[in-house]
Parts: sequence; C-alpha cells; structure tokens
Amino acid sequence: MHTPIAARLLSALAQGASAPDLCSLTACEATRTLADWCSVWLVDHDGMELDLVACHHRDPERLVAGQHFAATLTPLLERIIPSSDTAPHPIALASGGGTPSPGLSSPQLEARGTGLASMLAASLDREGSRLGFVALASADPDFAAGEGNQATLSALARELGDALVCSLRLQNSPDRDEYEQQKDEFLAMVAHELRTPLTSIKGYVQILLRRLNRESRPALSERETAMLQTVDHQVNRFTRLVVQLLDFSRIQAGKLEPSTVPFRLGELARTVVAEQQANCTDREISVAEEGDTLVEADHDRIDQVLTNLIINATKATRSGGKIRVKIRRDGDWVVTTVSDNGCGMAEEAKERMFERLYRGPGNSHEGLGLGLYVSKGVVEAHGGRIWFDSKLGKGSNFHFALRSADPGETS
Repeated sequence: MHTPIAARLLSALAQGASAPDLCSLTACEATRTLADWCSVWLVDHDGMELDLVACHHRDPERLVAGQHFAATLTPLLERIIPSSDTAPHPIALASGGGTPSPGLSSPQLEARGTGLASMLAASLDREGSRLGFVALASADPDFAAGEGNQATLSALARELGDALVCSLRLQNSPDRDEYEQQKDEFLAMVAHELRTPLTSIKGYVQILLRRLNRESRPALSERETAMLQTVDHQVNRFTRLVVQLLDFSRIQAGKLEPSTVPFRLGELARTVVAEQQANCTDREISVAEEGDTLVEADHDRIDQVLTNLIINATKATRSGGKIRVKIRRDGDWVVTTVSDNGCGMAEEAKERMFERLYRGPGNSHEGLGLGLYVSKGVVEAHGGRIWFDSKLGKGSNFHFALRSADPGETS
C-alpha cells in the first residue's frame, strides 16, 4: 500500500529537499491525514546518536508537550524497535483497550499532557543501515491495535526511508547531472509503483458505482453513494499526478513519444469540459468550436493538456467565475484557447510559468507544480507550441497550437 504522503515526498524530493525537510514534511502531513501526532528521529552523521528532527501535533496547544514527550523517547526506541530493511514492522509503544505494549501505558502517555492515548513506532532502515525512526500517535486508545494503522505506518516508514536514501545519495553526488538523472529515475520508479494500486482502486470503485446505478433500491444511502463518488474523484486526481510524474521523467529523458491518431479536437474538448464542469459546479465552463478541428495527435496526452489548463483556470477563478474553451482552425493549425476571468498573473510569475515544479506566489492549491511543464513538453513533442497572455486582476488566456490533419484521414 501507499500513503497519501507519497506524492508530497516525491514533489519535495524533486525540488532538492534535504533529509530534515523531508522529515518535517512527513510529520506535518501525517498529522493532517493519518494521526494526531507524528515525530521523526534520524541517526546523526557519525551514526552514534539519535536526533529528534521533526515533531508535529494536530492540536497546536499541545505541540510543546508533544515535542517534550518525543525528546524523551530516544532510549525506548533504540531498545525496542527491531531493524527491518524491507518491510518495517510497527511496534505499539503505548496502547489502550487492554492491548499489551512494551513501552508506556496509555495512562502514562495521557499524563504527559499530550492528549494522546496510543502510539506506534517503526524503524527507518534501508540498505543495511538504520536511518532513524518514525512514530504516530492518536487520542484513540485503540489506534495502535488497528491493523490498518499498522500497515499505514509500515508504508510510511518505507516511503520516507526510500526518500531519505535518495536525498542523501543525490546531495552527496559530486556530479550535478548525475544528481538530476538519479532524481528523475527515482520519480519514474515510484510513479510506476503508485500507478498499479490506483488502477485497481479505480476499477473496483467503478464496478460499485455501476452496480448502484443499475439497482432500483440501492444498497447504499445517498450520503454513502456520495462518499464513493468522492473516492472516485480523488483517485482520478491522484492518477493525474502520477501520469504527470511519468511524463515528467520521459520529457527529462527525451523519451516522450506521442502515439498519434486522427480525431477532432473540438469533440475532445466538449468531453473534457463536461467532466470538469461536473467536478466544479460553482464555476461556468463553456466550449466553442470554429471550423474543422481535425488533428493527428496522441488523444490521451492532449486530453491531459486540456485537463491541466482547465483545472488551472478553475483554481485561478473565484466561485461564480467563467472559463471559456475555444478551438478554431487557423490556416494549417488548430488553436485551442482556455480563458478565465480570474486573478491573472504578476510579471515575475509569467517568467517562470512553464518551469518544472513552479507554483505561483500564494498558491495554496494542492499539486506538484508539473502541469504546465508537462503540457509544454507534450505539445512540443507534437511539433506544436504553447503560450499565454495574462493581466493581473483581469484573468489569463492559455493557448496551444497543433498542426491540422487532412479531413480525408478520418471517417
């Protein structure tokens, strides 16, 4: 399994994050999605001492107590947690509900003012070396006993351990080109690993949704059906991130090779707009087509480009805003324009807009900062071009042009 933090680690690693940065990111994200408290310890450069490098608590008022508590755990971690180079095995350091643990009792943990009642810890061991430890804790006394929570911590320890090894190796590399190559290879490897479980999850969710739509008396309530649809939406979103990572690595290696077929770009645009309108009901997204929009291109990747541009436009546009998609024939080219009446861009942001991993100032939206970089690579791999114009406070227009195809090449 993989945790929701995996994609964040990939993004941070791609930006050259240090080992402490990766640990801090992990602890912060874990307290948002996995537990109430998370701490990470790393072995120092001499391999002699264990240092607390990150500690976060979901309740800011208990953060200091959580940090003091984490600082006292070092001897316990080194004595109890076994080494495991392949599949980290979490150990319950404190557990309620009568579950025995070799560390603290639940009352002892609660007495430290942390608001926590149950805790799991696992080692960060990779390539025969102990890197450190990671621990999760919760106010739920049964947290440590849950098999799902144990599997989650095991996956988190593996992901963080891999990221730490890669970060240390890349930063110690004397050759910058080698650094970039190894980093991109790591991104491609993990993206491939993420894609397989996502495909399975998507398939099962689609089967369940189709079965519910066929039943006259659905087995699930409207709220439960909506929850399943949310899972489907989030899987789609995560899949887009993985596809971006894969194409990013191919672009970096100069190996992005479009599989072209003839299709009308206007028809594809209507499909993409309908999908995005369903996901963004508080903004109006429309599409218009002028002339013959037949192109010969990679259907899935142009779908990806259109989706990226429309999603970016919805992020830049407030509730009630409008996004316009226009596809037109211009001589030997078919030009697509995605326009929004959102916030627009400052001049300094314009200069970096197509850089990899760039996210504009104040951008709090989730994502890896790869959408426009990958879109540019995809369009240019087709022999096309992509550009934009924008005015701060007025909105933006993103355009891309592909060569038109002979109408005789399609039925």
